[in-house]
Amino acid sequence: MSSFFAVAGPIAKDDSIVAENIAITERRGDKPTKVLSRLGARYVANFKEQPAVNTLDIVPASKPGLFKVFYQGKPLAKAKAELIAESGWKREFKTDEQGAFEATLPWRGAYVIEIQHSDASPGKQGEEAYDSVRCASTLFIRVADGLQGPPQ
Repeated sequence: MSSFFAVAGPIAKDDSIVAENIAITERRGDKPTKVLSRLGARYVANFKEQPAVNTLDIVPASKPGLFKVFYQGKPLAKAKAELIAESGWKREFKTDEQGAFEATLPWRGAYVIEIQHSDASPGKQGEEAYDSVRCASTLFIRVADGLQGPPQ
């Protein structure tokens, strides 16, 4: 089963789009557990600094290649982020104590940043209880300047 977000209609030059899908699933094993899954996605048109909105969120930090990662509105330190270029080229980064990392974006074209985070804290979503939280989030940005990228 795959999940995705689709945009119906044109996207203006400076638009940003944020989406989050929330669901509780039951995992079976020695002891069945309920996991709150939060899948987030963000499209940005530029590197203008933006506030965190999703539970796990990646935002541009006002400078090309500078990003910040937030969990529940607070910087997420020492998180692993993966940068993927349109060609399939990948690179991993770790956030600093302020949840920031800087990435070189050498080629023009699309980039996606992916991050995941798990939280063992139980809680409730509405009336339904869960045992832990698992989040995944992506940020999509298109870079206009740079070298011609390698082939896919």
